[in-house]
Amino acid sequence: MSHELRGPLNVILGYVDLLDLGVHGPLTARQRIDLGSIRQAEQQLLLMINDLLDFLKVQSGQLTYRTAEVSVRDLLTSAVTLMKPAIEKKGLSEHSLPCDPDVTVRADPDRTRQILLNLLNNAIKFTGSGGHLELECEATHEAVQIRVSDSGAGIPPDRLQDVFRPYVQVGAPQTNSKMGVGLGLAISRDLARGMHGDLTVDSTVGVGSTFTLTLPRH
Repeated sequence: MSHELRGPLNVILGYVDLLDLGVHGPLTARQRIDLGSIRQAEQQLLLMINDLLDFLKVQSGQLTYRTAEVSVRDLLTSAVTLMKPAIEKKGLSEHSLPCDPDVTVRADPDRTRQILLNLLNNAIKFTGSGGHLELECEATHEAVQIRVSDSGAGIPPDRLQDVFRPYVQVGAPQTNSKMGVGLGLAISRDLARGMHGDLTVDSTVGVGSTFTLTLPRH
Protein backbone atom coordinates (compact mmCIF):
# COMPACT_ATOMS: atom_id res chain seq x y z
CA MET A 1 0.00 0.00 0.00
CA SER A 2 2.80 2.38 0.90
CA HIS A 3 4.58 1.79 -2.40
CA GLU A 4 1.39 2.01 -4.48
CA LEU A 5 0.38 5.34 -2.92
CA ARG A 6 3.79 6.99 -2.95
CA GLY A 7 4.81 5.81 -6.43
CA PRO A 8 2.51 8.08 -8.49
CA LEU A 9 3.33 11.05 -6.25
CA ASN A 10 7.04 10.57 -6.86
CA VAL A 11 6.37 10.46 -10.60
CA ILE A 12 4.46 13.76 -10.40
CA LEU A 13 7.26 15.39 -8.44
CA GLY A 14 9.83 14.05 -10.91
CA TYR A 15 8.07 15.62 -13.88
CA VAL A 16 7.66 18.89 -11.99
CA ASP A 17 11.42 18.94 -11.39
CA LEU A 18 12.11 18.25 -15.08
CA LEU A 19 9.85 21.09 -16.15
CA ASP A 20 11.37 23.40 -13.56
CA LEU A 21 14.85 22.63 -14.92
CA GLY A 22 13.72 23.70 -18.39
CA VAL A 23 14.31 20.28 -19.96
CA HIS A 24 11.31 20.78 -22.26
CA GLY A 25 11.89 24.45 -22.91
CA PRO A 26 12.02 27.74 -21.00
CA LEU A 27 9.26 28.62 -18.53
CA THR A 28 7.54 31.89 -17.82
CA ALA A 29 7.52 33.35 -14.31
CA ARG A 30 3.85 32.43 -13.98
CA GLN A 31 4.52 28.82 -14.98
CA ARG A 32 7.22 28.55 -12.31
CA ILE A 33 4.74 29.79 -9.72
CA ASP A 34 2.24 27.15 -10.86
CA LEU A 35 4.90 24.43 -10.60
CA GLY A 36 5.60 25.58 -7.07
CA SER A 37 1.91 25.19 -6.24
CA ILE A 38 1.90 21.68 -7.72
CA ARG A 39 4.98 20.77 -5.70
CA GLN A 40 3.45 22.13 -2.50
CA ALA A 41 0.21 20.21 -3.07
CA GLU A 42 2.17 17.03 -3.76
CA GLN A 43 4.11 17.40 -0.51
CA GLN A 44 0.89 18.03 1.41
CA LEU A 45 -0.69 14.89 -0.03
CA LEU A 46 2.43 12.87 0.76
CA LEU A 47 2.32 14.04 4.38
CA MET A 48 -1.33 13.00 4.67
CA ILE A 49 -0.57 9.57 3.20
CA ASN A 50 2.34 9.12 5.62
CA ASP A 51 0.10 10.13 8.53
CA LEU A 52 -2.56 7.63 7.47
CA LEU A 53 -0.07 4.79 7.04
CA ASP A 54 1.60 5.53 10.39
CA PHE A 55 -1.80 5.64 12.10
CA LEU A 56 -2.72 2.23 10.66
CA LYS A 57 0.63 0.82 11.83
CA VAL A 58 0.12 2.20 15.35
CA GLN A 59 -3.42 0.84 15.57
CA SER A 60 -2.31 -2.62 14.40
CA GLY A 61 0.73 -2.71 16.69
CA GLN A 62 3.13 -2.98 13.73
CA LEU A 63 5.08 0.22 14.33
CA THR A 64 8.62 -0.35 15.60
CA TYR A 65 10.87 1.99 17.56
CA ARG A 66 14.67 2.37 17.44
CA THR A 67 15.34 3.67 20.93
CA ALA A 68 18.63 5.48 21.50
CA GLU A 69 20.15 8.31 23.53
CA VAL A 70 19.06 11.51 21.81
CA SER A 71 20.11 15.11 22.46
CA VAL A 72 17.04 17.28 23.06
CA ARG A 73 18.82 20.41 21.85
CA ASP A 74 19.77 18.69 18.57
CA LEU A 75 16.16 17.56 18.09
CA LEU A 76 14.81 21.06 18.61
CA THR A 77 17.44 22.65 16.34
CA SER A 78 16.72 20.16 13.57
CA ALA A 79 12.94 20.62 13.76
CA VAL A 80 13.11 24.42 13.80
CA THR A 81 15.55 24.43 10.86
CA LEU A 82 13.18 22.31 8.77
CA MET A 83 10.18 24.48 9.59
CA LYS A 84 11.97 27.85 9.33
CA PRO A 85 10.80 28.59 5.76
CA ALA A 86 7.16 28.00 6.74
CA ILE A 87 7.56 30.14 9.86
CA GLU A 88 9.04 33.02 7.88
CA LYS A 89 6.51 32.71 5.06
CA LYS A 90 3.70 33.02 7.61
CA GLY A 91 5.31 36.09 9.15
CA LEU A 92 5.70 34.52 12.59
CA SER A 93 8.44 35.10 15.13
CA GLU A 94 10.11 32.09 16.78
CA HIS A 95 12.11 31.89 19.98
CA SER A 96 13.84 28.77 21.31
CA LEU A 97 14.83 29.02 24.96
CA PRO A 98 18.30 27.60 25.76
CA CYS A 99 18.33 23.85 26.38
CA ASP A 100 21.24 22.23 28.22
CA PRO A 101 23.31 20.28 25.64
CA ASP A 102 23.77 17.48 28.19
CA VAL A 103 20.03 16.79 28.42
CA THR A 104 19.19 13.61 26.53
CA VAL A 105 16.17 11.32 26.27
CA ARG A 106 15.59 7.62 25.59
CA ALA A 107 13.61 7.74 22.36
CA ASP A 108 13.46 6.95 18.67
CA PRO A 109 15.05 10.05 17.05
CA ASP A 110 13.00 9.83 13.84
CA ARG A 111 9.68 9.39 15.67
CA THR A 112 10.51 12.18 18.12
CA ARG A 113 11.39 14.51 15.26
CA GLN A 114 8.11 13.53 13.58
CA ILE A 115 6.20 14.57 16.71
CA LEU A 116 8.01 17.92 16.93
CA LEU A 117 7.39 18.65 13.25
CA ASN A 118 3.70 17.86 13.71
CA LEU A 119 3.52 20.20 16.69
CA LEU A 120 5.33 23.00 14.86
CA ASN A 121 3.23 22.52 11.74
CA ASN A 122 0.05 22.78 13.82
CA ALA A 123 1.34 25.84 15.67
CA ILE A 124 2.09 27.56 12.35
CA LYS A 125 -1.24 26.53 10.84
CA PHE A 126 -3.37 27.82 13.72
CA THR A 127 -1.45 31.04 14.45
CA GLY A 128 -2.25 34.19 12.54
CA SER A 129 0.35 36.26 10.70
CA GLY A 130 2.48 38.27 13.13
CA GLY A 131 2.05 35.68 15.87
CA HIS A 132 4.70 34.08 18.05
CA LEU A 133 6.06 30.56 18.58
CA GLU A 134 8.23 29.44 21.48
CA LEU A 135 10.11 26.20 22.20
CA GLU A 136 11.65 25.17 25.49
CA CYS A 137 12.70 22.11 27.45
CA GLU A 138 12.66 21.30 31.15
CA ALA A 139 14.44 18.30 32.66
CA THR A 140 13.86 16.43 35.89
CA HIS A 141 15.70 13.38 37.17
CA GLU A 142 13.34 10.99 35.37
CA ALA A 143 11.86 12.87 32.42
CA VAL A 144 12.26 15.73 29.96
CA GLN A 145 9.41 18.00 28.89
CA ILE A 146 9.57 19.70 25.50
CA ARG A 147 7.03 22.50 25.08
CA VAL A 148 5.83 24.03 21.83
CA SER A 149 3.75 27.17 22.45
CA ASP A 150 1.89 29.47 20.09
CA SER A 151 -0.08 32.70 20.28
CA GLY A 152 -2.99 31.37 18.27
CA ALA A 153 -6.72 31.52 18.99
CA GLY A 154 -6.53 28.81 21.65
CA ILE A 155 -8.78 25.80 22.29
CA PRO A 156 -11.97 25.85 24.40
CA PRO A 157 -11.64 23.81 27.64
CA ASP A 158 -14.34 21.33 26.59
CA ARG A 159 -12.48 20.59 23.33
CA LEU A 160 -8.95 20.02 24.66
CA GLN A 161 -9.05 16.23 24.46
CA ASP A 162 -10.80 16.29 21.09
CA VAL A 163 -7.58 17.47 19.44
CA PHE A 164 -6.10 13.98 20.01
CA ARG A 165 -9.04 12.15 18.43
CA PRO A 166 -8.39 10.72 14.93
CA TYR A 167 -9.93 12.61 12.01
CA VAL A 168 -10.95 15.56 14.23
CA GLN A 169 -9.89 19.18 13.64
CA VAL A 170 -10.61 21.76 16.32
CA GLY A 171 -10.77 25.34 15.07
CA ALA A 172 -9.99 26.85 11.70
CA PRO A 173 -6.40 27.29 10.47
CA GLN A 174 -5.16 30.88 10.30
CA THR A 175 -3.91 30.36 6.76
CA ASN A 176 -5.15 29.32 3.34
CA SER A 177 -3.46 25.91 3.67
CA LYS A 178 -5.49 22.71 3.65
CA MET A 179 -6.76 21.31 6.96
CA GLY A 180 -5.32 17.82 6.44
CA VAL A 181 -6.97 14.62 7.66
CA GLY A 182 -6.79 15.30 11.38
CA LEU A 183 -4.31 12.57 12.27
CA GLY A 184 -1.16 14.50 13.20
CA LEU A 185 -1.88 14.97 16.91
CA ALA A 186 -3.49 11.54 17.29
CA ILE A 187 -0.40 9.89 15.84
CA SER A 188 1.94 12.13 17.84
CA ARG A 189 0.38 11.15 21.15
CA ASP A 190 0.42 7.46 20.20
CA LEU A 191 4.09 7.75 19.22
CA ALA A 192 4.94 9.50 22.50
CA ARG A 193 3.19 6.82 24.53
CA GLY A 194 4.88 4.12 22.46
CA MET A 195 8.20 5.56 23.68
CA HIS A 196 6.95 5.49 27.32
CA GLY A 197 6.16 9.19 27.27
CA ASP A 198 3.08 11.32 26.69
CA LEU A 199 1.74 14.34 24.84
CA THR A 200 -0.56 16.83 26.60
CA VAL A 201 -2.03 20.25 25.89
CA ASP A 202 -2.87 23.41 27.83
CA SER A 203 -4.70 26.25 26.15
CA THR A 204 -6.42 29.55 26.82
CA VAL A 205 -8.89 30.95 24.30
CA GLY A 206 -7.57 34.18 22.85
CA VAL A 207 -4.08 33.61 24.26
CA GLY A 208 -2.69 30.45 22.66
CA SER A 209 -1.82 26.81 23.23
CA THR A 210 1.09 24.84 24.66
CA PHE A 211 1.72 21.22 23.71
CA THR A 212 4.06 19.34 26.05
CA LEU A 213 5.95 16.26 24.90
CA THR A 214 7.26 14.25 27.85
CA LEU A 215 9.93 11.57 27.28
CA PRO A 216 12.05 9.44 29.64
CA ARG A 217 15.37 11.04 30.48
CA HIS A 218 18.44 9.03 29.53
